[in-house]
Amino acid sequence: MKDSRIATTLARLWRRIRVPLISLFIFYNTMSLVLWISPPFPFYWSMVSLIRPYVCYFGFWNQWQMFAHPKNWNIYLTANAQLDNGKTVVWDFPRMEKLDFVTRAFKERYREWAHEYVNEGHGPFTRPEACRFIARQVYNVGHRPVQIQLIRHWSWIQPPPGFGKSQPEGNFQYTFYTYNVSQEDLQ
Repeated sequence: MKDSRIATTLARLWRRIRVPLISLFIFYNTMSLVLWISPPFPFYWSMVSLIRPYVCYFGFWNQWQMFAHPKNWNIYLTANAQLDNGKTVVWDFPRMEKLDFVTRAFKERYREWAHEYVNEGHGPFTRPEACRFIARQVYNVGHRPVQIQLIRHWSWIQPPPGFGKSQPEGNFQYTFYTYNVSQEDLQ
């Protein structure tokens, strides 16, 4: 009898608070994401520090760059891993046009990281860390990578016919970083 009364009371309580609780959850998520993608303003950093653990844990983070002006080139990155036996292995950073829809959703962060941080070189640690990661990916017993070269491939996006001067056609590539791999990097 007592258990059924408790169950009835809990069911009644849940019916009373579920709509406000779900509404509060939706409001918090919406406001967190709006705050996160808004440009900095006074008190921005003090407010963002409150939601940072939640946003980063669930992978909702993004930056103001998502609204930046579109670039006028297509770009992708590869890496040449030279092995100790003289062979070279080509390692591709994720390319969205070569992935299916589901895989693309999971790999988009890595593409963004490669294009915005490894390619642009916004930090002194991104390129060596990317090379160490690639070295661990291509390492197999007996043949270890000794050098990693990061290569940028790009082609200009042509303007529509009749608008201004057209860009030269063709694909271009440039080796923009070389890293010598040590044995400790493979741990």
